[in-house]
Amino acid sequence: MKAQDVNIRSGTLALNLNPGDSGGSDTAIRSRYARLTVLVPPEPPRILQGKYHSTTEDSEVKLECVAVGGKPPAEITWVDSNAGVLTQGVNYTVEALSDGQRYTARSVITMTPKQEHHNQTFTCQAQNTADRAYRSASILIEELLDRSGQRTLDTTAKSV
Repeated sequence: MKAQDVNIRSGTLALNLNPGDSGGSDTAIRSRYARLTVLVPPEPPRILQGKYHSTTEDSEVKLECVAVGGKPPAEITWVDSNAGVLTQGVNYTVEALSDGQRYTARSVITMTPKQEHHNQTFTCQAQNTADRAYRSASILIEELLDRSGQRTLDTTAKSV
């Protein structure tokens, strides 16, 4: 058999097969229509607040991670410096892109940093079934100030 006349429209694949020389006939063989789903990995995620974020101790912080263009939408996971998965305070939403085929996934984590978060990195990881290898973006929480506006001491600093 050999393929003839391949036509892809709107997610439908029409494929006409010809039995070729072995069948002795040039009559096309037709089968039922099948739906073809194309999977697309998302673009690398971005944290909208950048790579660094300074905040005041005990002030609410929202970090937003966006992964664009995946089909299906990206799954987004937040991880702290100790490789712990963060689940509290996470809001995940999905919206379709204008092409109606791909999606933007958005994850916002809301937290109240404490002194122990000073110089800690938070990472968002995005992946979907098109490519199970996750891509990531990170942000460093730094220069935490206490309520009076004084910089908190960095307990990891060593004297020289």
